[in-house]
Amino acid sequence: MNINISKATYSPEDNKLRLYIDGDRVGDDAYEKLSEHKFNWAPLQKLFWAAWSPGREDLLCDLAGEIVAEETTLLERAEAKADRLEALASKRERESEAFVLASNRIAERMNMGQPILVGHHSERKARKDVEKAKRLIEKANEKASSVSYWLYRAEGVERHANYKNDVGVRQRRIKTLLKDLRDYQRRINHGFICLSLWGKLEAIDDIEKRDLLVSSYVGAQLKTGATSPNGYYSLLSKGGMTTDDVISGALKWAENLTCNEYCSRSIQHLLNRLGYERYMLGETARYTGTVNATVIKGFAREHGTHDPQCKKVEGQWVLSSSVPLPVHLGDGEALSMSDSEWCDLMVSIGYEVPLKKAAKPPILNFKADELKVMMWSETKTLRQIELSKSQYSDIHSDYRGVKPSECGKYRVKICKNPNSAVEGWRAEWVCVFLTDSKVHPSPLETVA
Repeated sequence: MNINISKATYSPEDNKLRLYIDGDRVGDDAYEKLSEHKFNWAPLQKLFWAAWSPGREDLLCDLAGEIVAEETTLLERAEAKADRLEALASKRERESEAFVLASNRIAERMNMGQPILVGHHSERKARKDVEKAKRLIEKANEKASSVSYWLYRAEGVERHANYKNDVGVRQRRIKTLLKDLRDYQRRINHGFICLSLWGKLEAIDDIEKRDLLVSSYVGAQLKTGATSPNGYYSLLSKGGMTTDDVISGALKWAENLTCNEYCSRSIQHLLNRLGYERYMLGETARYTGTVNATVIKGFAREHGTHDPQCKKVEGQWVLSSSVPLPVHLGDGEALSMSDSEWCDLMVSIGYEVPLKKAAKPPILNFKADELKVMMWSETKTLRQIELSKSQYSDIHSDYRGVKPSECGKYRVKICKNPNSAVEGWRAEWVCVFLTDSKVHPSPLETVA
């Protein structure tokens, strides 16, 4: 360990690496490396900090020997920072008062407000006193205005810490982490897809057919990304690469994608962060509904499985993909488990099956003089007019739509009255009965 380094820590609350030092500076070599990795310096806390990355983690391990858990919580650090900002605000307030007192002392020397005597020997000094008093008042106002700013900053620090710990914010953070996880997993999946593609092309014995297919696939774009490194198409077209060169280069490139250390470590880090965030949310509810292919595919897709397929074979659900499954789900390209085992896996990873959204009330078409509908959280009574389907479709989409009834049991079509003497947005809203559409029984008669 470097003699000036105290310890290196990581905090899952804010995903930050911190390097604490003894004294006011770190060694020149260490400082140069920290600067290269974009670490920030916090002078009052005597530490360097940066968001986690594999390279930064390796650097701190080299400098400090190991990375330990951060001892202070996000809220504790926020409170400490708020105290520092409040102390700074108090300092600015004292400075402002000192400038005001200095200005008052100058005013007292100016002979109780006596005007400046032009041509008198005291004129020069009097003008200097006036200018000095003016500058002191300006400095006092400047310091006084900064007091509210630093107090606002202090309040904002604690508010931000509480915001980060909010349940809704944590749930949205989990969604963001899952998206990042899928992005990294897609790179690995794409590597396996390209590895399979170029492996099949390499196995073709017909040289003419292979050359034709290679020229078709090199530089092409699949749904998951490019099939080969940049520039291969141009090099092959200009004779800079042979077909065999393209295949061997693309295979090596695809293999590097499948075993990319940066992606693998980032995925592992994201899984650890997800585990922490879910632990802070509380116990994951075990799925008690019916396990089926849709549930399993939704679970697999959210965790980065490429084009998941699922079917039941001899009482067990088999999840499969054309590329290996994500390592945290299983080994190989297929995973077979019973209903209970799938539920156990979902709980262990912290996955909760989304609740099915309630179906919207039906849209009814029936005759009535007027109807009460909900518009912008208010009940509106709209009279009804008759239109054909084509007449209704001709109305601009901004001026027509569907709204729920006051009781919420059905919905009706509404629009701006096309027959109104007033055109456009000024026309009244009306309910619509479509004359050439299926007529439903009136729910008003049922209620009555």
